Amino acid sequence: MRERGSSLELVMPNPYNEFIHALAGAFENALSEIAAGHNFDLGPEFEIAICKILKRVLPQRLGVCRGYVVNGAGEMAGDDILIYDQVRFPTARLLKDDLSQKEQVPVEAVYAYIEAKHGLALEGADSDATLSRALSQTAKVRRVCETRAVVPLSEIAQAVSLDPTLTVTPAPGWPPIRNPMYTAVFIRHVLDKPKGSHITDPSAIHARLASLSNPVHTNFVAVGANNILLPYVPSTGNVRPFIVGEEYAYLPARVDGTAFAFALCHLLWALDYVFLGKMPWDKILDAVLKKLVET
Repeated sequence: MRERGSSLELVMPNPYNEFIHALAGAFENALSEIAAGHNFDLGPEFEIAICKILKRVLPQRLGVCRGYVVNGAGEMAGDDILIYDQVRFPTARLLKDDLSQKEQVPVEAVYAYIEAKHGLALEGADSDATLSRALSQTAKVRRVCETRAVVPLSEIAQAVSLDPTLTVTPAPGWPPIRNPMYTAVFIRHVLDKPKGSHITDPSAIHARLASLSNPVHTNFVAVGANNILLPYVPSTGNVRPFIVGEEYAYLPARVDGTAFAFALCHLLWALDYVFLGKMPWDKILDAVLKKLVET
């Protein structure tokens, strides 16, 4: 409530703003709860913690596992966290939530890939503990996933398309296909150098993000609890969940205490858009039968 002239004006909280802060608090509480049984000094432990949190947040149709994307030619990429369609590809569920094991998930079933790092330096390229190395991993995953069959904008349901004479044009900053791959990097602590000391000042982290010279080429970077890096369209000034051609740039922002809440909302926004194509069950069966015939 604030005074306005001679009267008092009731100021209602913005429900969207409240949601972000509530989600940020829930994320930190879940992380603290999981930390009680894990040693976050080990990279895999932080990955497992993020997987458990995502399982709580994401719709049940989506599965979460650690592992690799793989295409029909046998190309493989990844190592960290995959979000996939577990309704149509149930194999990871057979592990009974054993997140210590890593799965191989066909590119046709994958929505998103996340590099989750407990500590990472924003600069440098000669160590695994750098942003450039994490981004190279997401780029490899994106490249392998781009080999899957494209779902055009004209496809409104599986095997149902608009009249082929109609032209469907994407809005500025949106992909020209329905099954783009989403990638992200989640960094728990920012380091001044690989295996160095933590940088805790959000302004110092923001300055480093603003000065990055190498292209980022991923959909979202959560940089500690207070900073983010996300794509936007300069021509409109709007943020977007995807990177599209040359239309986008990267916006570093300070979001004190809510970086991972922003990350989860951005991920959910992207997942709302993605419409995966059909699973290549015929090719999967043919590959097995071919081996049986050869032997």
